[in-house]
Amino acid sequence: MGRCMRIFGSSLISAILLSSSLYACPTSLPRVSWEHMVVSKKGKEYRKVEVEFIKVEKEQVVLPDERVYFESYASPEGYVSVKLKNKSGTIIKDIIIAQKIERSFDSFVKVKRIISRSSLIVEDYLSAPYNMERNTVYIGLPKLGPNEEVVLEYKVSSGVVYSPKLLSPVVKIERKREWVVNKYVFYFKAGETRIEEKAFERLAMYVHLLPYGDNYMIKVKGFADATGKSHINERLARERAENLVKLLTQNNLACIEKKTYAGNLTGTDLEAR
Repeated sequence: MGRCMRIFGSSLISAILLSSSLYACPTSLPRVSWEHMVVSKKGKEYRKVEVEFIKVEKEQVVLPDERVYFESYASPEGYVSVKLKNKSGTIIKDIIIAQKIERSFDSFVKVKRIISRSSLIVEDYLSAPYNMERNTVYIGLPKLGPNEEVVLEYKVSSGVVYSPKLLSPVVKIERKREWVVNKYVFYFKAGETRIEEKAFERLAMYVHLLPYGDNYMIKVKGFADATGKSHINERLARERAENLVKLLTQNNLACIEKKTYAGNLTGTDLEAR
């Protein structure tokens, strides 16, 4: 999909980005973002640009439903007790518990409904339905009423007595997982901001070898040491980062990351869309 740029102010930023960002941005290209800083120390090791390649993956995470209180106890002899309580004021349907077994399972699951905790008044149900698949028993309750509390009791025959797990209800969310897969560093002489061609070629080769279809981000950070005046060091750090971003975008190796606000980094109101 295409992306358009809105740029206000600095002609420097316009020169760097306009020539490279006004084209359709394939989703296969890494997104690049950048920043800069001036280090309070002196030395070549502080005159640099750091480049991090970050792989981004989406993963589905299953979290417990906060409406349900779940507690279990399994004795070494195989007696299992499960407490369930609906902490909400609404009906919760389709409660499912998974019990791993190694040998056999008692064919009766007793369900006790706790009517009153103060005097421990209990009403016994007959049994909870269950299904057995290989070495796992799935125990179900059709519903839990508002603030209803029950206790399930059953016995398993197993060398190792496993604790049961609540399978439903649960909350499934999707979250982003990021980690650094590679890092490059470019060093500069005092007062210089130009990226050496051979050094950039090595970086470009790595980008070309990134697996197609995977999602990557490139984070660029420019540095300057404390040699010279502070306002000049600020400019050097900024230009070192921007020059690398320019090379990446002009060579179609990366796209400006969506909604990258760089006003605090460059002194301009820049928004990449």
